Amino acid sequence: MGQFQRAQRQKIKLLIGLIGPSGAGKTYSALRLARGITGNGRVAILDTEHRRGLFYADDWAHEGWSYDYLPFDPPFSPERYINAAKLAKAEGFDLLIVDSGSHEWIGTGGILYIKDKMPGANDYTKWGQLTPRHNAFLECMTHSDIHTIVTLRGKDEYVLELNSKGKQAPRKVGVGAQMRDGFEYECVCSFLIDQKTHVAEVMKDNTHIFEKEVEQLTEEHGRKLAMWAAGKAIGKDALDMAPAMPAEAPLPEQGFSPAVKVQQESLGLEESTWGFMVQELRSICETKGYDWDGDVAGNVPNHFEHINGETPDKIIVRNFETIKTMLAEEPCKLLLPFKD
Repeated sequence: MGQFQRAQRQKIKLLIGLIGPSGAGKTYSALRLARGITGNGRVAILDTEHRRGLFYADDWAHEGWSYDYLPFDPPFSPERYINAAKLAKAEGFDLLIVDSGSHEWIGTGGILYIKDKMPGANDYTKWGQLTPRHNAFLECMTHSDIHTIVTLRGKDEYVLELNSKGKQAPRKVGVGAQMRDGFEYECVCSFLIDQKTHVAEVMKDNTHIFEKEVEQLTEEHGRKLAMWAAGKAIGKDALDMAPAMPAEAPLPEQGFSPAVKVQQESLGLEESTWGFMVQELRSICETKGYDWDGDVAGNVPNHFEHINGETPDKIIVRNFETIKTMLAEEPCKLLLPFKD
């Protein structure tokens, strides 16, 4: 046993948890934080969420920033997550977004899946084998040599509240993470993000940056986190002091690759607005059993007037509230092309 020494502040690597129901904006919030934390540094996203990491690939193009991407399909074993994290470090990234970490626990090939496939009825014996594997995943996240943001699916529940018409309407809320209990306490900061407002409620904050803040997460919050992690005072000049990497950092030859946007041109909105709007529409469709991208989006322009050659995305923005109402109707007319 060594001797006690005077505590001295050291540089640390951030582990941030973002928890929320579908449509809360976890992926987009993670990217905004990552942009702020790294400045012009290199960010990689490990994507279990059906290529959602590509939706926002051009949102920071006007600032000369982009990120890299790796689709991550089953099996979602802890060892594969660990190998992906090691790959991100080996390829020189400054920050890894794990989107989503829930699959390590609930996904195909994840811990609970493995347990169900194991022979025998003795759960104690099964957990004796599985707990060390899950703990190795946690160890990888908490002791990473690069900053890490982990999104986690919320344990979704519905509450009734008054809508704009004064009627009771269901709203999806997150009441914790779909992950073994306690993950959020391993983080430097963890947040529960609301589906409707995309506001982040602080669950844990070792930095004291967010103690009095309840709002959408932005690049500014990321920059403050970077300052805190570097052991520097956070004041009004913090935003100008965020760390930066060369804009022309080399891209990896294999593994993660540059993300290519799958959305349309800039819509003249605030950075977060379009991403959150699409997330909300996808979430409404999910509750109705529809697929926004496959069943609905392509038909929407057929139901509305086109003004001055508008693109389909601009039609969606202009008619956003009407589209939400139409999605709630039975039968939903947006599922089929409009016919006179």
